[in-house]
Amino acid sequence: MAKKKKKNNCPFCNNELIPFLEEDYNWSDYHCGLSEKRQKRFEFVAVLIASFLDHLAKSKKYKKYNLKFAIPEGLFSTGVKGDNRTYSFIVLIFGPKLGEGMTYEVLDKLSTEICNRVPVNRVAYCIGGVSPLDQ
Repeated sequence: MAKKKKKNNCPFCNNELIPFLEEDYNWSDYHCGLSEKRQKRFEFVAVLIASFLDHLAKSKKYKKYNLKFAIPEGLFSTGVKGDNRTYSFIVLIFGPKLGEGMTYEVLDKLSTEICNRVPVNRVAYCIGGVSPLDQ
């Protein structure tokens, strides 16, 4: 008796997915989201990054800036580390407006420290308005 091939359906809309291996599926496909395997990897890495960022925000050096961080799911960036090209996470920083103690030098040190310690390619500083984390 032949085994029946299991259909791969989108976890969000239940449409049948193209018959590729899960590893081949596009990470950034908005409609179908991340595969289960990549979702678990994302959660694991995001927890590591988040714990480091939490530690960083509470350190004496940066505590006075009242920083908040976000790691958007499904957004990745291509970058270069050493001689290799990498495809990794983006970190968003929400903090005071520039001039309220936050200077370009502080942002430079902060973003360099984040990129050197955790698997992140880009650090973006969100300026203006209320942080979506406060709502």
